[in-house]
Amino acid sequence: MLTKRQKQVLEFIENYISEYKMAPTIREIGEGVGIKSTGAVYEILKRLEANGYISIPPGTKRSIRLLKSIRGGIPLLGEIPAGKPIVPYENIEELIPLDPKYFGSEKLFGLRVVGDSMIEAGIFEGDIAIIKPESFANNGKIVAALLNEIEPEVTLKYLYKQNGGFSLVPANPNYEERFFTAEDVALSKITIIGVMVGLIRKYAP
Repeated sequence: MLTKRQKQVLEFIENYISEYKMAPTIREIGEGVGIKSTGAVYEILKRLEANGYISIPPGTKRSIRLLKSIRGGIPLLGEIPAGKPIVPYENIEELIPLDPKYFGSEKLFGLRVVGDSMIEAGIFEGDIAIIKPESFANNGKIVAALLNEIEPEVTLKYLYKQNGGFSLVPANPNYEERFFTAEDVALSKITIIGVMVGLIRKYAP
């Protein structure tokens, strides 16, 4: 059960993201809800994180991520290429007005697909992949994987385990699969960040 102040802060974050397509800073939250102490704001944010409403990844100024909403919804975090990968989740675009429980979990996020490497799996550019945060996936599942190479990047592919490592496999013969060794996994060159549990598609009239 959230306190009145916690609800106020969460509502401010949701409204800010809806208007500006990015997360507010701690100082902006304090100014928006009338709390002068940034330390007090941070404590409220940690309580919201503990209750599963947000996450606060370290290292960036606008790092707050919505995981669920008082109003109900799934945070759309950006684009995820089904071809070449990029980092999508530093910017929250909006809240998708759907109950996460429809997809079987309260902690979900959406990623907008670009590219055509998963077309034979029925995943097309412009679709929104609904991702359940997971660090493990069964063989043959479609996963969102973080690649830590020259730049951290995220991609959407089938996962197949083999020879102590695993491969990321596209659903388009024009793209090649990529194999990662057990050493690559141990060095965090690749990390599974979630499993696809649904897909949203808008049809033009």
